[in-house]
Amino acid sequence: MFTDINEAVNYLNSRRNQYLGFNHFKLVVNKFKLNLNSLKIIHVAGTNGKGSFITYLNEALLASDYHTLTFKSPAMTNFFDRIQYDNQAMEADYFLEYLNKYQNLIEDESLNMFEVTLIFALMYALEKKVDYLLLEVGIGGRFDCSNIILSPSLSVITSIGMDHMDKLGSSLDEIAFEKAGIIKKDCPVLIGHLAETAKDVISFQADMKNAELFELEEVEIIDDHSYTYLGESYYLTNTAHYQKHNTALVIKALKILGINISVEVIRKIFKETQFIGRFQTISQEPLTIVDGAHNIDGIKELLKSSKKYKNKLAIVSILKDKEYLEMLNLLASEFDKVVFCEFDFYRSLKKDEVNDFEAYDNYYSAYLNYKDDYDCIIFCGSLYFVSLILKENRI
Repeated sequence: MFTDINEAVNYLNSRRNQYLGFNHFKLVVNKFKLNLNSLKIIHVAGTNGKGSFITYLNEALLASDYHTLTFKSPAMTNFFDRIQYDNQAMEADYFLEYLNKYQNLIEDESLNMFEVTLIFALMYALEKKVDYLLLEVGIGGRFDCSNIILSPSLSVITSIGMDHMDKLGSSLDEIAFEKAGIIKKDCPVLIGHLAETAKDVISFQADMKNAELFELEEVEIIDDHSYTYLGESYYLTNTAHYQKHNTALVIKALKILGINISVEVIRKIFKETQFIGRFQTISQEPLTIVDGAHNIDGIKELLKSSKKYKNKLAIVSILKDKEYLEMLNLLASEFDKVVFCEFDFYRSLKKDEVNDFEAYDNYYSAYLNYKDDYDCIIFCGSLYFVSLILKENRI
């Protein structure tokens, strides 16, 4: 029996590599006897933008006096970031109660960390009787654990790009097919700006399931902070290029859900919301930014957002299942210098696997070596890497 929350978290983190498949997980969920029909669920898939979309939509729902629960991954500053009720991390007492009650079942069914935390999030949402559950897909959609949801209030596909090709396929249409797996019969679906080949796949799947398909209209960029959408202008504190797309998608989602919120309130939310780990400034001298760009499309968006900076350095750590050489070369095409570093994570790329780039044992050594030489330093390459930097808070 667990009484210490740190021991409980360490126990779950030790179960990362176990996975017996989606069909097995569906059967196990039935043993928990969760009545999910009482929940209004926003189910969110996408190569990039899932976490940003959920964060901004959550703020809008809270401002409209709804109670919410968000499930996102990875955790950015502590384990319980992934499960939040009304923007407050899941209470440790609930977590310990659930874990102690179901530990035998977790062991018997070989559930992994993601599966367990998802089930606990669903339990917590039911216990708190939330108005909306905002549920982020882990990988893909069709066979992701979160796809046990049968009747979402809205399915959202923020973007589709080349990522997790070993699991989702080697082409955009194959990846789109996997993400389209979250589309459910007679349930509306919203998509961001997608390539035509991906959009065709999504449209076909929506037609097959009689799901009304909504698309994001054009977003007119004004400057680093501002854009116009549906005739209204909006200002973002965050200067990341991609957040304009993500926040416009939120406006569209609110309209589909029939939530009456004024433009003035939305403007206030967009201006005041601070987003952890996405083009986030963590120091001013030198200007130091962390960004969770972790695939080709993410790096391309990062390059757009950082174009205005001069004399800039990228300190990068990447997971070994990513297209790391292309990511590094893209950064090298725009940055004055790119250095690689390792970090302690079971999926991380090691420095002896990277040629042609200066490499360090850890990010802090690279930072100390170069912090006086560059006006702008950006850490990127993995959300887990960014999470480590934020947790250690050394910069």
